[in-house]
Amino acid sequence: MSAAQPVDQAIDEVCVPSNVMWQLWERTKDSLSNPELEWFAQATEQAQTEARNLRDVAMGIGCLVASDTQSGAFQDKHNLPQLLFSLSAQLDTITGMIEIGSAANDRLRMPELYQRFKDAHGRG
Repeated sequence: MSAAQPVDQAIDEVCVPSNVMWQLWERTKDSLSNPELEWFAQATEQAQTEARNLRDVAMGIGCLVASDTQSGAFQDKHNLPQLLFSLSAQLDTITGMIEIGSAANDRLRMPELYQRFKDAHGRG
């Protein structure tokens, strides 16, 4: 396996989980073996699991808040935004996992397409 070639462009994306994953993917995808691509392709399954878990947690929180008559949970204006920002970051991570898993799966299913592109453009 050859070393990954550096990407010529600077990173100009916001530093969120999905962008971090994608930047790492872009810099290593051409050097991955089929077993490594298969490992990355599993990210879509893991993302499904994480999405289900997040759905269940959000549902549980919603039920707790809806039935709360005494604690006053989420009545402070800082509590709810923190929760929503956290949920957003988790969804961003799940999105990145899906994108990377799908890209790896595409490379496994259509290696000739990526080889032709690499031959024509000098990159994959």
